Amino acid sequence: MNVKRRITAVCLTILLALSSGALAESYVFPVEPAAPTGNDISMESAIDAAKGELTRRRNLSDFEKYRIKAGCVKLENGEKAWVVMLDELQCGTDALVTLSAADGRLIDYQETDMEIISLLVETWTVKKGKMRTWTLEDKALFNWLFGMDDTYVVPGEGHISQERAGEIALAAIPEKASPEECSYAFRLFSHTDGRPKQYVWLIAITKNGEEKYLVHISAENGDVLEVFALDGNG
Repeated sequence: MNVKRRITAVCLTILLALSSGALAESYVFPVEPAAPTGNDISMESAIDAAKGELTRRRNLSDFEKYRIKAGCVKLENGEKAWVVMLDELQCGTDALVTLSAADGRLIDYQETDMEIISLLVETWTVKKGKMRTWTLEDKALFNWLFGMDDTYVVPGEGHISQERAGEIALAAIPEKASPEECSYAFRLFSHTDGRPKQYVWLIAITKNGEEKYLVHISAENGDVLEVFALDGNG
């Protein structure tokens, strides 16, 4: 397996990191976050069980170099589950373990010696189309479960609308474009310089089939935060 590539803050560009292959057909898609209750197993128990499953299959004992994320979700089949990603950051085996939230029963196990993120993107793309066409909810779910987001983030009260964010973004670039050429994501940015967290619209603008601009708009007041000129690859 190649050296691991960390996911960038702009998850829209992750499509370019695809490897060949896809997850096994037993993979069950998550559809939305679910709140664990006192009757469900804890996140810590789910992570321990996922580690145990990978250890049993691969005889592993050291997870220090793994990026581990777990989220409680409702699955496409209606079941509530913990989805645990074990992402080896150098060279090794990646796994995605889905466990019943009610009793810890193993629902699904995926394993690869490739990058689990690339296979997840490919699997989701086959079902949902190119990432730029995904709903805000699907992008938020993917970034929360598998990307660098710590929380599931979608627009709420007090945030400017998607349509308004698009208008501002189109006015901020140096060439004419239409709303149909915009794709949207919504993120919560954290800063290391003491500034408070900030809700941000990310608008990618495509010209002639290539992503040309990425504009960051404050979701709270509509300020243009950044305008990036892209090289056409996203």
